[in-house]
Amino acid sequence: MRAALALIAGGRVVVRRVDEEVESHPSAMLTLEERGLMPGCTVEVVGRAPDSVSLASTAGVTALPLEIAERIY
Repeated sequence: MRAALALIAGGRVVVRRVDEEVESHPSAMLTLEERGLMPGCTVEVVGRAPDSVSLASTAGVTALPLEIAERIY
């Protein structure tokens, strides 16, 4: 399974799972839930920065730190 981060800008993916390391942090999981980045949700990569990736979902566009984004599959 490749991370959503591996997609090029404009690429879409359905989130299949979130890494256990992220799941063990309630605040990170709440952020993902609020931003529509949970399993079953479709997301689109809309941009990248050196330390983050911007993802669009039904909840809008959000920039996630790379350490979280690279653990969304």
